[in-house]
Amino acid sequence: MNVNIHCPNCDAELALEQQWHGHNVECPYCEKKFLFSDDAQDRSPRRKLLPPLMKPAREYKVLTQRDKWFSGTFDPDKLEGAINAYARQGWRVVGCATASVPGLLTELHDELVVIMERN
Repeated sequence: MNVNIHCPNCDAELALEQQWHGHNVECPYCEKKFLFSDDAQDRSPRRKLLPPLMKPAREYKVLTQRDKWFSGTFDPDKLEGAINAYARQGWRVVGCATASVPGLLTELHDELVVIMERN
C-alpha cells in the first residue's frame, strides 16, 4: 500500500510503499535522503504528485551541420531525415538559428543550428 508523503528537502509529494516507513529513502526529485517517518505524512500538498521516480527535467540536444547526419553541403532532405530519426527517440524541435562559424581558410560561413528537447 502506498502512502503519500512530502520530501522535507524539496517538498515534492511522493508515493512510497508503507514497508519503507522508518527507513532512509532518497527523493527522486532532489536526490537527497531523508527518514520516512510520521513527520513526512499528513501535510497539505504544495506540489503536483508526479509519477514515481520521474524527474521534472528536460534534456537538450543541439543539431548542427557537423552532426553525423550531414556530410558535405547542406541538404534539406538530410535535415528532415535527421529530425525525424531524433523524433522517434522522443526529441522535438524547439528552436532554430544560424551561427557564423570559421571555415577551413578562416572565412566565416553561416551554419544552421537546431535545438531539440525531450523529457
